[in-house]
Amino acid sequence: MDRRTLLIVLAIAGVLGLAWAGHTWSIDFTVADASGGGPAELLLTDAQGQSYAPPRESLIDAGANVGLLLLGSWFAGVLFKRFGLPSITGYLCFGILVGPSLLGLVTTESKDVLELVNNLAVALIALTAGAELKFAELKGSLRSVVVISIGMVVGLGAATVLVAPLLLRGLDGVGTEEGMTSVWVIGMLAAPIIIANSPAVILALVNETGIKGPMVQTALAITVCKDLLLVVTFAVMITLGASMVGGGEAIEGGALAASLASKVPGSIAAGIVVGLGMAWYLRVVNAHLPVLIVCACFGIAIVSGLLGLEALIVALVAGVLMENVYSERAEAMFTEVNRLSLPVYCVFFSVAGAKLDLGALDDVAFAAIGFIALRTIGVWVIARVGTAITGSPPGVKRWLWTAFVPQAGVSLALAAIIQTQFSDQPWAAGFYTLMLAVIAVHELTGPVLMKLGIARSDGRDDQDSPEDAQA
Repeated sequence: MDRRTLLIVLAIAGVLGLAWAGHTWSIDFTVADASGGGPAELLLTDAQGQSYAPPRESLIDAGANVGLLLLGSWFAGVLFKRFGLPSITGYLCFGILVGPSLLGLVTTESKDVLELVNNLAVALIALTAGAELKFAELKGSLRSVVVISIGMVVGLGAATVLVAPLLLRGLDGVGTEEGMTSVWVIGMLAAPIIIANSPAVILALVNETGIKGPMVQTALAITVCKDLLLVVTFAVMITLGASMVGGGEAIEGGALAASLASKVPGSIAAGIVVGLGMAWYLRVVNAHLPVLIVCACFGIAIVSGLLGLEALIVALVAGVLMENVYSERAEAMFTEVNRLSLPVYCVFFSVAGAKLDLGALDDVAFAAIGFIALRTIGVWVIARVGTAITGSPPGVKRWLWTAFVPQAGVSLALAAIIQTQFSDQPWAAGFYTLMLAVIAVHELTGPVLMKLGIARSDGRDDQDSPEDAQA
């Protein structure tokens, strides 16, 4: 272990030690009541002699948890990156470490505050994904993009729903009172998560390897195009699922079609309005861009919830509009988005890890292995068939599938939304644990496979690079 790695490990240990000390010796803001009637709230006095009550203990606890997750997960991401693993996996593992399943340093009392960060991250992830859908780059490979995108959404989604009854029988809360209804609903809700992959991982590996050949360009175009189809599919699935189990926004009969008819177009219209609003701000004000981004993302998350819209669609459409219509104005804004994404992602992914119930992994192991095998085989078959039909180059035919294995932010965001929407269902916690297990495996193995695919698709391997030759 070199000196820098040792320092990072010591830094993580120091952060954990401080968190443990604060968690063990917390401040007690209650005092004995002078009348002998039990504890009373402590009142403090400020510099002007005004009395005030100290912040609620849960709020202090939430602030401490956010600080712990932000700093500790960042160090963990740096550590994992030094070993050639994705930083996101480091964030996730740190969340698991400090979560209730292991050290218990992150408590459930901070749920509301941490949920605000999750909502911000969902909108930020979708906004970034929309910015990667550049229409000018789709013209040359439009046929491949359309065929493979539809194949992934329809083929992999249908396979997930059909295989669900074989894999989900052991999941807690499934198939008890509702018969097969809960099985089909979970299969429908799992389909968008199984379909999703990560454009952010593709871009990160392109920057790391310096290779952007036909395979990478095709993969990136398919991924961002598929994301647009995916969020529409997700809106349909979550609405249908709610109507079948009576959870969340339960809808019956003709009201279901009316809800779908208003939710998807309404979300698209809202995304256009948000995009136009940001374009106006950049033209007229063009200052304090971090404030614009944070307010816009919080606004998307809060207003979408109030109006029954899909925040993912709203943010994605806004990103697409800004990138393709107002690209010159939006360039500086998306630079700020990338700069702001690091602290938000640190907290978001570590919170996702903290929610993972390790004690329940034994119950979902069989289903997780099944879904991992289904997804890996599915993306390989669909990518090979799609590239054969569209006459893609040999390198693209052989290695394109590796670009669809990695998962990251969008998948975790979808899983978190489903858990929140169906929190009253007995299978919600087990479903979230199952999806996190599937996503975590693809986060770890996906970038390794794709890096190999990028190198081999261009007819060269990283080991043959000039740097390696000199070494």
